This record gives sequence, structure tokens and C-alpha cells, in this order.
Amino acid sequence: MDTSFLLCEEDHTFLLMHNNDHNENINNSKYEEKEHIEYLFQLEKTESMSFNYCSNSTIGLVHFNNIRVNAIDHIFNTREKLGFKLCTAYLSVTYFDQFLLKQHIHIHEDRPIQLLYAACLSLAAKMTEERDLSLLLKCITEIDQEGGFIVKQCIRQMEVEVFSTLEWELTTVTPFDFLHYFVYLFCPESSSEPLISQAVEHVLDILKDVNLMDLRPSVIALAATLMVTFDATLTREIMDLHIGDILLQLNLDTEGVFYCYHLMKEKSKEKGKLNTSVSTLTSQWSYTSVLDHSVSSSIARRKFGFDNKENCPRQRSHWS
Repeated sequence: MDTSFLLCEEDHTFLLMHNNDHNENINNSKYEEKEHIEYLFQLEKTESMSFNYCSNSTIGLVHFNNIRVNAIDHIFNTREKLGFKLCTAYLSVTYFDQFLLKQHIHIHEDRPIQLLYAACLSLAAKMTEERDLSLLLKCITEIDQEGGFIVKQCIRQMEVEVFSTLEWELTTVTPFDFLHYFVYLFCPESSSEPLISQAVEHVLDILKDVNLMDLRPSVIALAATLMVTFDATLTREIMDLHIGDILLQLNLDTEGVFYCYHLMKEKSKEKGKLNTSVSTLTSQWSYTSVLDHSVSSSIARRKFGFDNKENCPRQRSHWS
């Protein structure tokens, strides 16, 4: 896939995963940018094969949707309380959706769901947060003990179960990974920071309305970028005319992009009617808290205290 048209003239090293050398020349930086965006699309392609994006697996499951919305609220409330990055909360929801898609279970009880979203948030924090996570466990267990639920060991056991279900691979992409590239693609002369900030709002606006396993992260990111670059005036005909070639080159689902764009536009209208300028999921966040993250399953394993499947403690199912 030719991604050369996504390259920037600027040195955006803050978005590269393992770039700590600020003395690299422009050519090396551009080469690494190309390598990085190709890596992201390849990783997304691998995930799409594993999780079957666009499967519409949860459409119409009202009970699941209600539970999922409640889990998202808990995850983001905990994120805000502890000052975690937005990408940590979003990654938690990604693990939540991935786990339930792999498990193919029926959910009827609160306790396993509380265990699951607590474990997903803990895993995501181990992937993205560079801090002591003891406050996270304290916060989770304090909340759950009020209802007579969950001790630390139960959370750890559920972490292992999630890790196992996701096939020992927690490295995953989110829409945030693609935003800078898409924003530069459509607005190369504009400052990227305010546009990305607006795009993040649109990504989070639809989080409760779409299962993340039904849409590729790049599709969501592109739809959010179109919202800030076309000012919610894009029609399907204009999309096909102006970005059809880009969608073809990146092998992105046109229907999915327009669906997300339309949903974001509807959410934007709803917020306008309610006179709310900020999503309830995005209060007190910073630009760098979204983009400044690097996920590595090996880092998470070290924080667990085991390095591979063989050294992992025996998992105990909470779903039986």
C-alpha cells in the first residue's frame, strides 16, 4: 500500500512509538513516519482478521448495550478521578469489546461485568500509564466493596483471563493513532492541534453508540477528521468525489466511514440543542494525553510479573 501521500514535511516525533532521538535529520524522521503509519495499518489489518471488524455482532442487543454504556461510564469516571489519559480509557473499552466478542457469552449478572471492566481498565493502564497503579486498585475495590463485590485477587484473575482470551496480545490501535495523519492529509497548512482536539471529541461522542469491533479504528478516525475539515456538510456524493481515491488506496470501507460521519453529525446536532460544547467523556483532558502513548505487550507482561503464556498463572473462569 502506498502511504507516501500521508507524509508530512514537519518532524512529528512525538507520535512515533520508539523515537527518543531528537537529533535525527528530516529524512530519517520522514522515513520513520512512513514506517509507523504502515505499521499501524498492518496492525489494524491483523486485528481485523482476528476480530472480524464490520461484523455488526451486537446490533440490536439492548441488554448488552445498556451494560456496555454503564461500563463505559464507570471506566471514564475512574479515568477522570485518577487523572489517567483518554487513550487509557478508550483502550479499556476496546479490550472490553474484544473480550466479549471472543467469549460469545450471555451477560445477566453485574459481578462478572464489574470484574471485566475493572480488569480491562487495569490492563490498559499497565499499557499506557507511567505511574504507580496502586491507586487504581484502591479506587476500584473501594467502589465495588460498597456493593459487596471484588477483591484485588479477583481483578488479577480476570486480567489473566482477558489476556488469555485476547491471545496474549494487548498491542492494539485506536482511532487516536490515525488522527494526526488524516488531519495533515486534509489540512496540511493548518495547525494540527486544535483540529485533532475537535476530532477527539467526535471519536468519543459515538463511543457509546458503536461497538468497537464493528468498525476499524482508521474508519472512525477518518470520519472524525472529515467532521472537522468539512464542517458537517459532507454528503455521500461529495465523499465519493473528493476522497474516493484515498479510501481505495487505504482499503477503507466507504459505508463505514459515511455511517460514522453521519452518526457524529447527529451527535453534534444533539449537543448543539442541549447547548453542551464538551462531551461528558472528555472533561479535563489534554492534547498530549491522547497522542502520547505507546503500547507494548511485553511491558504489560513485566508489570504482571510473567513474560509468556507458560509462566502465566492458571486462569479461572468467571463466566461459568
